[in-house]
Amino acid sequence: MSKCVKCKIEILDDAVMCPLCHRVLEREEGAELQEEDAVNTTDEHHHGSHSVSYPDVEPAMRKMRFITKIVVFASVVLEIAALLVNYIIDFDIKWSLISGAALAYGCFTLIYSAEKTKSLQKKLVVQTLWALVLIFVIDLSLDFFGWSLSFGMPCLILGMDIAIFVLMRVDTVNWQNYIMAQIWIFGLSLACAIPVILGIPKFPWLAIIAPVVSAFSLIGTIVFGDKQAENEIKRRFHV
Repeated sequence: MSKCVKCKIEILDDAVMCPLCHRVLEREEGAELQEEDAVNTTDEHHHGSHSVSYPDVEPAMRKMRFITKIVVFASVVLEIAALLVNYIIDFDIKWSLISGAALAYGCFTLIYSAEKTKSLQKKLVVQTLWALVLIFVIDLSLDFFGWSLSFGMPCLILGMDIAIFVLMRVDTVNWQNYIMAQIWIFGLSLACAIPVILGIPKFPWLAIIAPVVSAFSLIGTIVFGDKQAENEIKRRFHV
């Protein structure tokens, strides 16, 4: 059994890091008495003990990994079947690429979302990046009509700006943690604006609006966030 001195919890499995704060755990004496300690956890809590046992999460993690393997294997089989059907029937319209991209995105979402060590902010940014790739692949597989650059990607960026704003309003205690997500989304919005500079999209207005909204959102957070926002940026960039 291990113990986290920061969170004041006891870990019943063989984890080496705290599932809450990810601090390296300290090994307790008498670890072979895990079952007896687990039974006495409730009594300790009622007697005002400052240490609370954390449940053994290893069985649940093994089950999740097994389910993930099944989903990934099934996705590979489905995509191979889709490629064969698409090739035999009509490969002029490469719809199998769309199904492949969607299956890959779904598998990635399942695997990445199950990562306990990833923060919500990181998950938002990475999911947005992969969603942008998925939109582009769908557009490209349909002979690249350009709707991904004109509408799909900018709308996704604007949607993420709104989502981050809502999360900040909901999580008022830790709102400053979302500043890095805003910075990353602003960077992605600039990347989506590059085709506009090159004159590729036929309807560039949304691609121009998206980085402008992201910029104002970030600047507004820094200005109105005052000292908390300043400290968060200094902490993140080690200034």
